[in-house]
Amino acid sequence: MLNAATLSDSGFHGYSLATLYPGMYTGKTQTDETTPEPEEQSALAGVEDPIVTVDSKQKMGILALVLVLVSLLFVFGRG
Repeated sequence: MLNAATLSDSGFHGYSLATLYPGMYTGKTQTDETTPEPEEQSALAGVEDPIVTVDSKQKMGILALVLVLVSLLFVFGRG
């Protein structure tokens, strides 16, 4: 039959969990530590990710570089 003493028993020679781990359930939890403060939440809500734009000149430079590299692989890969 289960009684209150059995439920509070840690299984370690009759000591309760409160005596084995005195500070176990005090203080902040992991959720409390990782949740930002309300002021920080409102500050973060207004920040948007910056969008990087690629102009046509830069896009053509990247395309030319890829074409040169592919042609070099084709020329020197015939070994």
